[in-house]
Amino acid sequence: MNPVTPAKISETEQTLGAVATHIASEKAKTWLDDTFKVIRKSVLDMAEQGLFHCTIVFEDLLPQDPVNQERILKLLSKQNLKGEFQALETSSVQLVIHWGQHLL
Repeated sequence: MNPVTPAKISETEQTLGAVATHIASEKAKTWLDDTFKVIRKSVLDMAEQGLFHCTIVFEDLLPQDPVNQERILKLLSKQNLKGEFQALETSSVQLVIHWGQHLL
């Protein structure tokens, strides 16, 4: 077995696409778990100030990927939050998150 090939993928599923998907999914999951901690803190900090939105700017590549953006938006939706990504000129994206009774 190639050291790059994850052991969790069966022999018949070891196409380049399957291996790449597995690697990207694992990396994205770790990133999403870490990012949600930041999102949670940002939302609660802004709510403490009486606000119903917050903005988080990401400068790394993972949140620029449409699949990862969709994962975050689905996670936010499950938490009764609405999010939208906006591309910035500096090769980064910002995530604007809203909450409140008007969204429920």
